[in-house]
Amino acid sequence: MVIAKMATEEWPDNFRLLFTKVRLEEITAGGNTALLTCQTMLKLWKQTCQEEMEEVKGSGLLERVIGEKKDLTQVELASLGAKDRRSSSPTQSLMALSTVSRGDAISDTPSGQLSVTQSTIRSNIGQAWALQAEIWLLIADLYLQLERHDDATACLEEAKLIAPISAPVFYQGGLVAEAQGNLISARNCYESALSIMPDHVDSLVQL
Repeated sequence: MVIAKMATEEWPDNFRLLFTKVRLEEITAGGNTALLTCQTMLKLWKQTCQEEMEEVKGSGLLERVIGEKKDLTQVELASLGAKDRRSSSPTQSLMALSTVSRGDAISDTPSGQLSVTQSTIRSNIGQAWALQAEIWLLIADLYLQLERHDDATACLEEAKLIAPISAPVFYQGGLVAEAQGNLISARNCYESALSIMPDHVDSLVQL
């Protein structure tokens, strides 16, 4: 943990290191501490990426979280009330597969980008959006472990709006559904993940 802290201080815009730090904090200090680092990641994404974006994705939850006085350990994301958030199940999102760019796909592993600079964003804006979606999925997973199911769902919905056709999004949707006791919906999500990525190991394990 000490090494991870030193590394992120040396390379503060290195998202791969920040993803690793969050997982280590979850184990050593608990989910609430990890959520604070996730909030830092959202702010870093906004500072580094947003000015380069010509299109807008998501419901605006990023701006509301950053503008909120409370941090992610205190705020109830579900209560922030995204009026423009489209409500659809992960299975329904699969119908949009033919219209979604593969450049926006989320990797099954933490972001491969060692750092995000304006030059790399210009060359791969789709990857920058996928990175934000990955952060929301990470936060959703932390909320799920803390049994904050409504907040986990809010994060999942945001990731879905940004990258609707993604095996990790469907997989996380399955975990949320399973935690809420909806086993049929969970199975549908895992199967949808596998329809996109047949070798998605985590979904195979859940089935």
